[in-house]
Amino acid sequence: MDACTMAHNCPLGPGTNQTFQFKLDLSSFAAIINLLASDKPYQINIPMYDFNSNSNHEQILCAVAQVMFEEIN
Repeated sequence: MDACTMAHNCPLGPGTNQTFQFKLDLSSFAAIINLLASDKPYQINIPMYDFNSNSNHEQILCAVAQVMFEEIN
Protein backbone atom coordinates (compact mmCIF):
# COMPACT_ATOMS: atom_id res chain seq x y z
CA MET A 1 0.00 0.00 0.00
CA ASP A 2 1.32 3.42 -0.93
CA ALA A 3 0.46 5.62 2.03
CA CYS A 4 1.16 8.80 0.09
CA THR A 5 -1.74 8.12 -2.28
CA MET A 6 -4.09 8.05 0.72
CA ALA A 7 -2.74 10.96 2.80
CA HIS A 8 -2.93 14.67 2.07
CA ASN A 9 0.32 15.60 3.84
CA CYS A 10 2.67 13.02 2.40
CA PRO A 11 5.58 12.86 2.32
CA LEU A 12 6.30 14.65 5.56
CA GLY A 13 8.90 17.36 5.31
CA PRO A 14 12.11 17.30 7.33
CA GLY A 15 12.21 18.78 10.79
CA THR A 16 11.15 18.08 14.31
CA ASN A 17 8.21 19.16 16.44
CA GLN A 18 5.83 19.29 13.51
CA THR A 19 2.22 20.02 14.35
CA PHE A 20 -0.64 18.41 12.43
CA GLN A 21 -4.33 18.87 12.94
CA PHE A 22 -6.76 16.19 11.85
CA LYS A 23 -10.19 15.05 12.86
CA LEU A 24 -10.48 11.73 14.64
CA ASP A 25 -13.94 10.47 15.54
CA LEU A 26 -13.69 9.27 19.13
CA SER A 27 -17.41 9.46 19.83
CA SER A 28 -17.55 5.76 20.66
CA PHE A 29 -15.13 6.49 23.52
CA ALA A 30 -17.08 9.50 24.86
CA ALA A 31 -17.68 7.92 28.28
CA ILE A 32 -13.94 7.54 28.82
CA ILE A 33 -12.92 10.85 27.27
CA ASN A 34 -15.42 12.75 29.40
CA LEU A 35 -13.52 11.54 32.47
CA LEU A 36 -10.28 13.09 31.20
CA ALA A 37 -9.30 16.64 32.06
CA SER A 38 -9.29 19.17 29.23
CA ASP A 39 -6.09 20.98 28.29
CA LYS A 40 -3.89 18.24 29.74
CA PRO A 41 -1.50 16.18 27.60
CA TYR A 42 -2.25 12.51 26.90
CA GLN A 43 -0.54 9.87 24.79
CA ILE A 44 -2.60 7.67 22.50
CA ASN A 45 -1.43 4.55 20.67
CA ILE A 46 -3.37 4.17 17.42
CA PRO A 47 -2.99 0.78 15.72
CA MET A 48 -3.89 0.77 12.01
CA TYR A 49 -4.99 -2.32 10.16
CA ASP A 50 -5.07 -3.51 6.56
CA PHE A 51 -8.74 -3.70 5.66
CA ASN A 52 -8.44 -5.05 2.13
CA SER A 53 -11.24 -7.49 1.43
CA ASN A 54 -8.98 -10.52 0.94
CA SER A 55 -6.76 -10.14 4.00
CA ASN A 56 -6.66 -11.10 7.65
CA HIS A 57 -6.76 -7.42 8.63
CA GLU A 58 -3.21 -7.46 9.91
CA GLN A 59 -1.82 -4.51 11.80
CA ILE A 60 0.31 -2.51 9.39
CA LEU A 61 1.50 0.25 11.71
CA CYS A 62 1.03 1.85 15.07
CA ALA A 63 1.01 5.63 15.40
CA VAL A 64 1.75 7.23 18.73
CA ALA A 65 0.20 10.65 19.24
CA GLN A 66 0.62 13.07 22.08
CA VAL A 67 -2.58 15.08 22.24
CA MET A 68 -4.61 17.54 24.24
CA PHE A 69 -8.39 17.31 24.06
CA GLU A 70 -10.38 20.50 23.83
CA GLU A 71 -14.11 20.96 23.91
CA ILE A 72 -15.51 22.60 20.79
CA ASN A 73 -19.05 23.91 20.99
